[in-house]
Amino acid sequence: MADVVLNVDSPQKPVNPNHLAQILKRLMGVTAVHIDPITLQTALSYDRQKADTFTLVTAVQDSGYKVLTESVTLFVGGMSCASCAFHIETALTDVPGVVAADVHLQTGETAVTIADSRLDLNVLYETIQEAGYYPGGLVIGDCVIGKKFL
Repeated sequence: MADVVLNVDSPQKPVNPNHLAQILKRLMGVTAVHIDPITLQTALSYDRQKADTFTLVTAVQDSGYKVLTESVTLFVGGMSCASCAFHIETALTDVPGVVAADVHLQTGETAVTIADSRLDLNVLYETIQEAGYYPGGLVIGDCVIGKKFL
């Protein structure tokens, strides 16, 4: 099973799956690449000690292609300092499929950029709990679903 599945697009030029696969296979830590020539879904397996989702997405983008991402905002409680925010960001970006995480210490608002649409939001909540903090509500539009920590 793939560690991450990226949805690749190229508004400028047609995607050459073989070319993209060669680029990705050259990355340190990548152990397998499979690209569906119709949907351009790119399934990757990699050594998480040597690569992360950010590195994979950057390599695709540097090759002239686009990776479709989505952003979610959730709230985190239990933080008292900048180190707490950094700890949460690091824990979240270690999750396969997460490209970036930005934690606002004062509000607890945490923006997470996801490149793998298969990623279950419960994994993010579990990661926050395992890091020693309290996962809260999810922001959808102007609504907060769940608890917002103040």
